[in-house]
Amino acid sequence: SFFEETSGNYYVKYENGILNYKATVEKPTPCYKIIKDEKIMESYPVKVIVDLTLENSDDICIQVISEETVEGTINVGSKPGSFTIRLNDEVVYSTNLE
Repeated sequence: SFFEETSGNYYVKYENGILNYKATVEKPTPCYKIIKDEKIMESYPVKVIVDLTLENSDDICIQVISEETVEGTINVGSKPGSFTIRLNDEVVYSTNLE
């Protein structure tokens, strides 16, 4: 089965057991790092959650908003029921893959 969706700064595609995603995240300054944590929830149907956390570095940094694209590939096997991206614990994108 196949699923593909683009919504604003977010893109998700599922095909043959593989889930690919991209998220373009706005950072307060270029010195922020994005920590990525991918989770496959053991439920039926499976839920996939990607937690993105902005982490400030101690470096001196220019005060300008920047964007960074985060990409990932998750081998989920069967098609998940839902896919969610959270940024600092807030849901910024969610879709049902049905």
